[in-house]
Amino acid sequence: MSFKLTTIYLMSIFYIAIGIKHFTNVDWFMKIMPPYLPYHKELVYLSGAFEIILGIMLIFDKTRFLGSWGLIL
Repeated sequence: MSFKLTTIYLMSIFYIAIGIKHFTNVDWFMKIMPPYLPYHKELVYLSGAFEIILGIMLIFDKTRFLGSWGLIL
């Protein structure tokens, strides 16, 4: 396995794990939410769901490009 593919898989695991953490440790993420945004808890859940989905997309060749750009955005 190449170094590039190894780092892609590691980043995927990282994003999926942090996405899950959005659901298991909501309070930590609530503390770092900007005060000008409404619906803090809902946005924490939404961003966690996106991190899980986009992290999974990194694993597969067909979805890697979209997944990586989604995480950048």
